[in-house]
Order: sequence, then C-alpha cells, then structure tokens
Amino acid sequence: MSRFLVIISTLAIVAGCTVPKDKTPDPNPEPDPDALVVVDVDGAPIAGASVVVADWTGFAVSLVSSDDGTVQLPVGERLVMMTVDAPDMLAVTRQPLKGPVTLLDDSDRDDSDGDGVSNGEEAELGTDPEVADTDSDGINDGDEAKVIEGFAPVALGANPLRRDMFVELDWWSEFGDSGRFGSGAQDLLNATFRDSSLKNPDGTFGIEVHVDAGEFGGGTAVEVDEWCDYSEPNPLRFDVAPERRSLFFHVTMVPLREQCGHRGIAYATRSVMVDPIVQQDAGVRDLFWAGVVAHELGHTLGLSHGGDEEVNCKPNYPSLMNYDYLPMILMGSVSFSRGTQPPIDENAIVESQPFLVYPGYDFNKDGKISSTPYAMDLNDGTWMDPALAEMLYSVAGRDVEEACSSSGDLTVLTDHDDWPRIDRGLPAAVGLPLGEGNWSPWIGPLDEPVRE
Repeated sequence: MSRFLVIISTLAIVAGCTVPKDKTPDPNPEPDPDALVVVDVDGAPIAGASVVVADWTGFAVSLVSSDDGTVQLPVGERLVMMTVDAPDMLAVTRQPLKGPVTLLDDSDRDDSDGDGVSNGEEAELGTDPEVADTDSDGINDGDEAKVIEGFAPVALGANPLRRDMFVELDWWSEFGDSGRFGSGAQDLLNATFRDSSLKNPDGTFGIEVHVDAGEFGGGTAVEVDEWCDYSEPNPLRFDVAPERRSLFFHVTMVPLREQCGHRGIAYATRSVMVDPIVQQDAGVRDLFWAGVVAHELGHTLGLSHGGDEEVNCKPNYPSLMNYDYLPMILMGSVSFSRGTQPPIDENAIVESQPFLVYPGYDFNKDGKISSTPYAMDLNDGTWMDPALAEMLYSVAGRDVEEACSSSGDLTVLTDHDDWPRIDRGLPAAVGLPLGEGNWSPWIGPLDEPVRE
C-alpha cells in the first residue's frame, strides 16, 4: 500500500463548526451522523488517522480517528480546511463534501529541507524539496501547503508557489464603518503589490496580499485616546493575536494628522499607523488608503523615500515611496518603481532628454524644452505641474512641503528598482517579534520609527 496525504479545502466543509479556541475536547461528544470518516480504498475504517482542521480564522487543532474511523469534529462556527494523514491509501467520506481535494503520494517520508512537507509531497506540489521556503516569502512550505496545528496560513489563502503577505487592519472605533479598510481599498492594495517584476514559481507575478479587516477574525475597532507616543510599549503595536504575531503585518488607522502631525508612521517591525482621512469621497478614499498603506508597508520592507537612500522628491524616481508622486496615488497611476529612469545631473540638466513618458520636459517652467545644460535643484517640487503640486500639498500637508524644500545641494539623482529590495525585505521581516523595537531589513535597529 502507498501512503497518501489528503488536503481538503472548501468554504464550508462543516457548516456550523469551528475549532475551539481553548483546544479542550469534549470527553463525551454528542454523536454526529455527519462526522468525518476515514477509510481505506476497500472501505475499511482506519483508526489513528491524524486529522488537522482549521477554522475560518486560520486557527487549527489536531484530531485522531477512532477505531471505527470516525473523527468527531468540533462544534462552533465553521471549518474551512483540513489535512488527513494515514498509514495507507485512504479516502474521506462525508456527505455533502464540498470543495477541491488534493491527494498527495506520501510514500517518500524524508523531509530534506525540514519544512514539514515530505519529499514525496513536494514532488507533487511542485515545491523545492531542498528549499524550505520555495517562494521566498518568509513562510515555510509546510505552513502554506497543509493545515498544521496551531495556526494554518494555508486556511487563509497562503500558497507555497506564490509570495504571500498577511496584513491585519484595525481602525479607530469613533470612525465607525467609515474608517474600515473595505474591499475597494483591499483590491487596490493587492493590485499595487501584484504590479511587479517578481515572478513566482507558479508563473504569477508580485505578492498576494491577504487583508483581514475583521473578515477573518482579526481586524477590529480599537478604543484608544493616545497614539502619538512612539516609545514602547504602544498598545496599538501589539493588538494582534499571539499566534499571528510572527506572520502578520499590522496597520492601525487613527487620526494621526490632527494629533501627531503625520499622515503615516512605520514601525519597521511590520507595524504601521495611517491617517485614514475619512471625510473623502469613497472612491478617492480607497485610492488614498491603498497608496498610503502600501507606502508605509514599503518602509517595513526596507524602502526609504528615495528607494535605497533618504533623498526624497527625486523626479526620476516614480515610486509611491517618493513624496513627489503622492498625487499619483489619487489617480491610481503609481506603484513601486522598477528603476528604469536614467540619472539626472542637477548640475547639467538637459530638458530635451526623455523623461518618464515625455520626449522632453520643461523642468524650469520657462515655456520651452531646452537642449542647453543648466543647473537647478529639483528636490523642491517646482518641476511638477502646478496643479499636481497643489494636490500634493493639500493631500499630504506641510511635512511634504518641508521634505521637498530646496536643500541647495546639486547632485546626481537616480531611480531605484524597488522590487529586489521588497523581495529580500519580505522574508527578512516575517518571523520578527511584531512591534518590539524599530527595525529595518537594511539598516538594523532604529532609534525612531519612520514617519510619513
């Protein structure tokens, strides 16, 4: 007989069931005519089969089949995924059984990379048996491929062949539902991280962002009166369930601008705060939220306002990390930069050279495109269209105006490819203690969080 592993995924394997959070089984459960039954190919019950079930929040617990192959499932809200492991070829019976079933040949029990997925399973999944994290997102293949007791990212959509990032979003209770990060903003945030040059093992591109703004038992309204104290411990930095803290990025939406003078703050250990500006039109608000949250998450992944440097407001760095491009957030036309723009020497600016989508650009606003080199400080925002500049300052306020003010230094400004840094920053950030200290993947410990 071959050994097989069965992974079942559905939105309602057991309607009305969930894993008990105290993990305390009922010693005398009521008989359930629809209980799970594990049998071999001949229909004989398999005793001692391991069944791990996960509920809609990703919480998972192990169960074992009895002598007649029955597994008494816990009572509660609902289960979404299970993994069944038994010594022989097996089948799982329960009617109605909904959702896709994955059957993996598990004859080769060796686990060369120690990721919780055997070599035989990895061969069928398409993951690398010599690399514990095939897609390089900081989450082991085992956690992304099957339900493992404790917490199961796979139940929330993790995939071992595609980069995944999990984000929990809380919001100030006084905002009500208007301060909640809804589906429109979530779709835009996901689109930002998918618009990438990073190719995944399954052929897709970018990072799949899994947002929990209360839909999966995580995000919630928070009742706090003070959030401007950046010193530890700030309760907003730890408002995530313990089993999620090594995996989830945490975003809290509070009125920072009014009380703290900032639109956003990034604690580099995967925790950020964002001012939601709830009075905006819903469509504009979603664009703003997605852009600012992506900006702050970019800081936690190791990006500065100039990409790999803190030189802000570079016209040839078309990234949402750059304050000069904040207006583009409201147009839905800016993401992370791919580093394709040529350098600009502020001591010898030639307007007739291609710039972004333009064959030439009038940086000094004298009404003509000049081929004669001249010197100009471009970091003060004056190169932009006046309407865009006005939008920039109205959206982001005085901090941007100060950050983009003329320094008087004339240097060579460079673009930056953000994606390789994001690619390295994601696995470096996942697994760190959430909110404990300020940390950057490239700088190390920070004295202060990154503001704006």
